[in-house]
Amino acid sequence: MKYIKLTWEYIRERHFRPLALACLPVAIVLALLKSFSTTANYFVNFKSKTSGSFSEIFLSSTQFGWQSVLLGAATIVIISFVSSYLLGVLIRHMRTGRQDLSHVFTRINENFLAVFRLALFVGISIVFFGLLNSTFIFLWSKIARRVTWLVFLLSFITMAGLFFVLIVAFSYLSLWVPAMAITGQPSFPSLSTSIRETKNHGFSSFFWGVLIPLIPTFAIEYLTSLVGISFLTVIGDFIFYFVLLAYYPVFSVVAYYDVFGLDREDLLRANRM
Repeated sequence: MKYIKLTWEYIRERHFRPLALACLPVAIVLALLKSFSTTANYFVNFKSKTSGSFSEIFLSSTQFGWQSVLLGAATIVIISFVSSYLLGVLIRHMRTGRQDLSHVFTRINENFLAVFRLALFVGISIVFFGLLNSTFIFLWSKIARRVTWLVFLLSFITMAGLFFVLIVAFSYLSLWVPAMAITGQPSFPSLSTSIRETKNHGFSSFFWGVLIPLIPTFAIEYLTSLVGISFLTVIGDFIFYFVLLAYYPVFSVVAYYDVFGLDREDLLRANRM
């Protein structure tokens, strides 16, 4: 919980408001562009959508197709641009104590490749997650045959297990982008640094820091899918993207500064006014 606390301490300061406002319009655009409620919608309508065909299960549970790939790629690029800018603002603020929201293209240029690598990895991981999840749903549907409630239960447990594995992987990557952005290290040494330091500085703090914000956002996604009103689904997606953009860049930077014992100028009283 340590890094959630440090993130919250930064978020509750007035310095966070301009960053949150910057995230709002982008979160709206992303919510209209690409929905994250596909898996939730599949489980809400599990009985009607379960099929004996693997391809039908995969397409129904992921909505995978050329349009989805294009929208997913556009989403990754947009998130990379915005997160690059936010990361630059955060790093400068903690290094100098001054929050400079100007020089947008400079901030993006400094951090884009680092953020894009992580965003691309997450995107590929989500697709792989969907493939594995669909494989197990297909397997359970063959084993349990027409016992729908058992297929649902086994599929849900499997999905939860795969989700746990994803969160563990993303937790080990918590410091990857700051390590590249702050030190200028290449990708693989920074990845090694992130894995090593998350293990050595209380992995559970990183794990809960990654997981806890996702619990209410995914709960909202499920509830909006349960209601089945498209407008509410967009609101659920908006909340998800806003949390993604507004929370995780702060989380990764404050965790990096704490792990390496770096001085944060933004914490000085004169710079908090």
